[in-house]
Amino acid sequence: MAGQFRKRLSRAVAEAGDAGASAVYLPVRPINGVTIPASLIESEIEDTEREDPAVMIAGIISDPATGGEQRIVDGARAARTDTVTTKVTPKGDWPEVTTRQIVYTIETPHRRGRWVVLSFSAVSGDNPSAALSDALVLLFDALMTTFRWAAVPGGEISTLEARLRDISATHPGSDLHQ
Repeated sequence: MAGQFRKRLSRAVAEAGDAGASAVYLPVRPINGVTIPASLIESEIEDTEREDPAVMIAGIISDPATGGEQRIVDGARAARTDTVTTKVTPKGDWPEVTTRQIVYTIETPHRRGRWVVLSFSAVSGDNPSAALSDALVLLFDALMTTFRWAAVPGGEISTLEARLRDISATHPGSDLHQ
């Protein structure tokens, strides 16, 4: 069973990479007997036409089915969409599920035409797991409020970076400054 699970995870990561993901985050170890039914995929997109970011975001959030809204993420304009897909039957012998996907499309500061897309998905099957899915979405949104840009070429050091430097100075053995 573990070998089959590992093969499915490897295939999912490979498919995400083929689709343009630059990073895939998947919980693979159970905590108290439960593997968190969620994933986070990070992608970077280059808009070669350099469309006006306000127009780009308006286009993303214009579909009423996605519950789209404009947000600000560490000073950068972003679109947040929320899509629920019910009764999804994955390939193979997996059970029918509901997937909730939250996508943040964030304008990269100091790099017009460059976007970071963070796609969070939580899977649920029944009422208890739907409650877990909702809680995971709340957690992801809370994490996005702490998102900070670091090492932007030509940019100022963010207050977060300065704070991490201060913390590592008072805790010499820590690796927080990296």
